[in-house]
Amino acid sequence: MRAVIYARVSTEEQAKHNFSLESQVDLSRKWVVDHKFELACEPFVDAGESAKTMNRKALARLLEYCRTHKGRVDAVLIYKIDRIARNMADHVAIRSLLSQYGVRIYSVTEPIGGDNSTSKLLENVMASFAQFDNDAKSERTKDGINKRVSKGEISWVAPVGYNNIMKPGGHKTIVPDPERAPMVKKLFEEYAKGIYKESEITRMANNLGFTTSKDTGTFVHKGAEKQGVFEPLITTELFERVQFYIRNKSGRLTNHPKRALNPDFPLRVTARCVCGGRFTGSWSRGQLGGRYAYYHCAKCHKKSVKKEVFEQHFMEFLTQLAPKKEEMGMFRASIIDYWQGKHNELNTDIATIDRNIEKDH
Repeated sequence: MRAVIYARVSTEEQAKHNFSLESQVDLSRKWVVDHKFELACEPFVDAGESAKTMNRKALARLLEYCRTHKGRVDAVLIYKIDRIARNMADHVAIRSLLSQYGVRIYSVTEPIGGDNSTSKLLENVMASFAQFDNDAKSERTKDGINKRVSKGEISWVAPVGYNNIMKPGGHKTIVPDPERAPMVKKLFEEYAKGIYKESEITRMANNLGFTTSKDTGTFVHKGAEKQGVFEPLITTELFERVQFYIRNKSGRLTNHPKRALNPDFPLRVTARCVCGGRFTGSWSRGQLGGRYAYYHCAKCHKKSVKKEVFEQHFMEFLTQLAPKKEEMGMFRASIIDYWQGKHNELNTDIATIDRNIEKDH
């Protein structure tokens, strides 16, 4: 009888139980000698792979080896039934494939592998217990997560601006990162001023990647918002203000596609009605054939306003606005940054053209 060995261990099993691949392979080799089998090839080993899926590299190579060596392999030897699968559907699928190649599954620690009805029954029972054990672990894990979430605790990877820590008693939580938390708060405050584009904030953030309401002390689990027991980095008001600017600048406040400016109606789309709708503009023709321009709300369709009157009110409103000194400083820095980028692009283009000219000559 010729056999191939398959061994598997997940990262969790290796850490908790020292369930090493080496010991599985050594015991399997000993079993081969004791039962007077012969090894067909070197063992197939999946390191750090879960048996919850059949998408495992070594398992795929083993099945392919058995297919291409049909008639020359009689057995697949495993240390324990749950090494090859942890649910009945996958176990049956793997066993069916191996059966087509004339191969049976044998276990070092379990009485399976024979061609009699008792051996087949025991194999099915062991495979069922493997699934039961896996399902029970999943339920315990979910219960534990749900209990921690109900208490406002986060046990997964901390969002940007926080660090994971272990509290006394073995409970995981998150606390503000003393280095990055102030940076996150500062970036939110700058964006909430409404004077920066997203690309500018992105450059400021240096790819920090903060896009989460967890910084307000809340988090979402299974579609429901939960109040966390951890310290918030920013206020809910600040977070909502930033979200408003993000939605507004990305055009997600309405379903209207982005439109180019209309020289006849420069305030179209930009100006808002008291109902929240956007103003649009149009021309109408009078009884004597003259054309007249009007602004009107596209949402509530209230009375139209003459273009001249509308724009005059807008100009009067602008005279009442005065930017703060710090905002003017940031505006100046933003303009300089923008044109410096354009200047660098032009210098790059000029250098490219000069190189092409030199090549031609």
